[in-house]
Amino acid sequence: MNNYYALLGVLPNASPAEIKASYRQLAKRFHPDVAGGNSRYFARVREAYETLSEPRRRRAYDAQWRRPRGHARHATETAGKSGSTQSAGKTAPQGGATAAKPADTRAPLPLLTRIMSITLPRSGRFQLQGLIGNIHIEPTRPANLWETTLRKYGDADRESLARHVIQIKLSGERNLVRSMMLKPTDFGVEFQSATEWEKKDRIRNFIQSLLGDGPLGGLFTSRPFGLYGTFLPLTLHVTVPEGTPLYLRDISGSIIVGDVESEVVAKLLGGAMRAGRISKAHLTLYGSSRAFIARTKGTIDLMGFGTSKTYIGGNVSRMRVVLDNGAQAEVGGTITNLLAEVNGNGLLEVRNTVYEAHCDVRDSGQVRLARVTARLDGTCSPGARVVLENPSQDMSIAG
Repeated sequence: MNNYYALLGVLPNASPAEIKASYRQLAKRFHPDVAGGNSRYFARVREAYETLSEPRRRRAYDAQWRRPRGHARHATETAGKSGSTQSAGKTAPQGGATAAKPADTRAPLPLLTRIMSITLPRSGRFQLQGLIGNIHIEPTRPANLWETTLRKYGDADRESLARHVIQIKLSGERNLVRSMMLKPTDFGVEFQSATEWEKKDRIRNFIQSLLGDGPLGGLFTSRPFGLYGTFLPLTLHVTVPEGTPLYLRDISGSIIVGDVESEVVAKLLGGAMRAGRISKAHLTLYGSSRAFIARTKGTIDLMGFGTSKTYIGGNVSRMRVVLDNGAQAEVGGTITNLLAEVNGNGLLEVRNTVYEAHCDVRDSGQVRLARVTARLDGTCSPGARVVLENPSQDMSIAG
């Protein structure tokens, strides 16, 4: 039985408005009349929408979908194997006991977990693309090697395994996880759909088919993780050897990156990312994405759009930042060299010392700097603002 909620990318308790909004986003991308559309997938999405948008049909679907698999068959088989001449539905109570109440046929979402361990790709980096969920990435260490990893590699030394092995655990709603295959590549791990007609598409297209086009339409706007709240459809736990560069493409949800002390390249479509200690960061944020980097000791490249927000701590040797629309960025650490472009209603705020800064601010954009010790220059259009807390500092901002 098709999981209509997974097809539309909504939770089972989604409101009619949420279902309609998700369907519209999917229709914009997969309608046969749209360039690059997919008639077969659109037919499945439309069937899901027509069922879930009609209250009576939705109630009937929920009653069937929530029934545990094999429930009816088990009851029939039990009755057939019984030596009693009574019907299956009229078993007489024994010992004068009252008849038991009918069991609640509703069941929580069935879950499935897939685990795999692979050696570090030849590229020396780990790439994860096109996934939404709770994602936790941490360094592989001898102490956190899984039992399945130890069994797979036999008598290999733990220290050596920690330097060369990536561990992956994917869990979530059963039908959704079953439709995915984890495939090692030269660049990391690729997710593929398991059905024949979908094997031609990468998991990027599969997840986008669940969530819609663009920066997730409106899924990640109202609550911390949009319509999903804190309940996301997939959970991914990954451990990578320390120092392995991370490439996160078209990722959404709740993302935690531990103290990997390496380069992190991330394109976030929604949700929030929290990172520990890293050496370099290249971030692109859309919609209402959030990024929190506690400690960095290298360079930062940041592009923020929509209403995204970024916080960066630590000591940054060079920071290049572009903020557009209503994107905001706050830097709590020091910056040696800052190159900033702020447009629309964007806001860049640096609460610590900047040695050199070049800022181009347009529209209603704002740049707020606590201290500049050497040089500040750039351009500032009418309506834009560059605020410096130490006004005695020489500035050469062109109007």
